[in-house]
Formats: sequence, C-alpha cells, structure tokens
Amino acid sequence: MRIYDRFNADAAFIVQEIKDPRQYGVIEADEIEKGIYKVKAAVEKPEKPPTNLAIMPIYIFHPIIFKALERTPPGKGGEIQLTDAIQRLIEWNLNVYAVQLSSSDVRLDVGGPETYWEALSMSYRYFCSGSKTRT
Repeated sequence: MRIYDRFNADAAFIVQEIKDPRQYGVIEADEIEKGIYKVKAAVEKPEKPPTNLAIMPIYIFHPIIFKALERTPPGKGGEIQLTDAIQRLIEWNLNVYAVQLSSSDVRLDVGGPETYWEALSMSYRYFCSGSKTRT
C-alpha cells in the first residue's frame, strides 16, 4: 500500500523470484529501488519467461483496472486474464509497480489441489503447534 501511495500507482502488486515461472504471470521491469520495480511488461504463463519475477495474487488497483478488463479479450485458457489487463494499463502509460517478496517471506500457493492441501497443512501445523497464541 505504501508503494501504491508513494508512486501514485494505478496498479501495485507482489512478485517473487520463482525458479520456473512458466505457470505464472511474469513481469519485465526496471528495479528503481531494492525490491521495488517499475513494470514495463506483464505476460501470462509465458513459454519463455523474460525474467523469473512471477506475479503473486496480492494486488492494489485503481478502478481503471475495470476499464482495462472490459477491453481485454480472452487469453490463455480462453479466459480474460488479469495479467493481460495489467499489460493494457502499461500500454496506456499508467503507473504499474511491483514489490518483491523477500526470500524469508512464506508464500502459500492455493492454485491447485496439491498446493492447496500443502498450504492448508502448513497453516494447520503453524496455528496448532502451540508456539503461537490463538485469540
């Protein structure tokens, strides 16, 4: 939220370095400060990713994203892809920024049955381990 406000962004989201980001939206960007990127391009599930910076599903958008979605044709999988709408914002010369998760940040993927189960199990172990106080 701080980056969104600070740079008067039209979109801001989280990215993380992924070894093989072909199953994600991926960005090309200029790093303007450590871990903060001005996004130049966004592509959904590329066969040859331009970087290893994958978009994570934590976004802040100006309402202009709805106009971009309206003008975005179906992409990968025959669906309107949010990544394609982000690319449209970039094409409109709007301010799109990304913030990189640190390697110590935990990311729980719930995009498929196996990863959902893994995230659920990890969450359960974390909250039921007795090391944290539940309120």
